[in-house]
Amino acid sequence: MKYRYNVISNDFWTDEKVIKWDLDTKLLAVYLLSCPHKMTEGIFRLPKEYIAADLDMGKERLDKAFTKLLEDDFIKYDEEAKILFITKSLKYNAPDNPNQEKSAIKWLERLPKTYLLNEFIASAKKYKESFFERLVERFGEPQTLTLTQEQTQTQIKNKCSDSKSERDQQVENLKFDRKSMPFKTAVMFIDLILENNPRARTPKKDPADKKMADWCTELERLHRLGPVGAVENENKGYSWKEIWNIINFCQQDDFWKTNILSPGKLRKQIIKLENKMKRAENFKKDEEISILQAVYAGAKKEEEGS
Repeated sequence: MKYRYNVISNDFWTDEKVIKWDLDTKLLAVYLLSCPHKMTEGIFRLPKEYIAADLDMGKERLDKAFTKLLEDDFIKYDEEAKILFITKSLKYNAPDNPNQEKSAIKWLERLPKTYLLNEFIASAKKYKESFFERLVERFGEPQTLTLTQEQTQTQIKNKCSDSKSERDQQVENLKFDRKSMPFKTAVMFIDLILENNPRARTPKKDPADKKMADWCTELERLHRLGPVGAVENENKGYSWKEIWNIINFCQQDDFWKTNILSPGKLRKQIIKLENKMKRAENFKKDEEISILQAVYAGAKKEEEGS
């Protein structure tokens, strides 16, 4: 999540590694800690071309400083995804409360796929336990890696991609992975339900969770088939945008938000919900027209009186 400020510790300048850096390396480090592209928690997309342009630094100078920061484990960088991770950022810039943690996770979901997310989650365990638990709930447990100083970024990347756990392989074989529309829609549905009532029973946001798979199956049927009882050749399915709009509507309605607490119930009541949502939209339009008419009539009366 981006804030208007980022914390740079006073100890930065007296750190034994920093003292030995040349001016370009110190400049680059401070830039990475405070640049406008930075996500406060310390993992974000940053092509090197952006750095060169912002610092007006030539390729040779930038590469030398960048390599030094990699060697000293100040940063890690995914060349393919162009994702940069400041290794100790969470020590100084961890989310302060649950709302900031949720916002940070939404930002992380937008990042391109990167092996560095695994290391970011591991760092959260070290610096912010509550954030770590929320990250694991959303992305799964990080893999445990034993790395030496001599390992290059390429070796780290290969180790992360090749040493998949049994659970990772299981998730890959699932019908609904984290990138599928049914899974993303189920996560949105869960978040809205829990905003209304944190004690509500919802599945884990995990593709391997059986209840979550059931939710995804119902949402996929709603998209492909439509309401309960519809068959495929009737073309009664809903677009994902329509499904999102109806879910948002029912979780804002005082009656329906306590009754629609699963995709199964959503499918059963989808026609009623859609009709009520359309009536509410039409009423709002009529109300806006009435207000405009009243304003126009008042202005006309005032004009005639003058």
